[in-house]
Amino acid sequence: MWPCGHVAAREEVMPPMFTPLSRRRGRILYLKHGLTEADALWGFEDFTITRGEDGLRVLQAHAELETEEGHVCRDVVQSSHSDAHPHDAYVRLMVNRVFAGAGLFRFTDTEAECMSWTTADGRISELRDNERPLRGFGTHAVQADAWLVSRYPFAEGPGTRRYAGNLLYSIHHLGADGPRFQTTTSSLSYIGEETITVRAGTFDCHRIAFGDFSNGHPAYELWITRDPDHVFVKGVVGGYLGSDFELVELA
Repeated sequence: MWPCGHVAAREEVMPPMFTPLSRRRGRILYLKHGLTEADALWGFEDFTITRGEDGLRVLQAHAELETEEGHVCRDVVQSSHSDAHPHDAYVRLMVNRVFAGAGLFRFTDTEAECMSWTTADGRISELRDNERPLRGFGTHAVQADAWLVSRYPFAEGPGTRRYAGNLLYSIHHLGADGPRFQTTTSSLSYIGEETITVRAGTFDCHRIAFGDFSNGHPAYELWITRDPDHVFVKGVVGGYLGSDFELVELA
């Protein structure tokens, strides 16, 4: 035992119990165009980003939103490599506040595997061939959207690229069914670098336009940070969705 007179010394030399991973926490609000703040809110997303010593970025995202189908809740955990190639993902879905489906997804350099169960379709098991780098895996979390567009080669400057065979857990515009493998085609147009201010602060961003969706999704512009975490800062969706997505907290 340490003598009473050495309490201060003991506090100085004792190591911490553990060193936690660095973590970024954020909140994004989903807001309809043309309404007062009190009426505009139709959803939110809380997310965290951590990074392991293996270089994998890990996203945890909880989103709740009101849709024409009713209340939708998505819980997502996914990880990706620095080149945005997905490593693994878990998606759990509730529709109208009851369980609708859950799925585990695994990715290698050559394969994509889905093991899920949904109330609509029962047990689903699927193995697909793929090639690295896959552009990403769409989980409908808007922070995951930021990771999807981060695959654009920004160093080449403004331009447009088209992508086919994009993997998602659902082609429903709000991710309200599945989870299972589905695919779309889309384009990315890089507009350039911009510094923008939102309620969470001022950020140096890449501005990108998502378009030409094969599932009929309206055009979608978003701003993501230029740092390696590629944090979602702002998004604007047109058409019938008519919404802004804004980062309001980041710690």
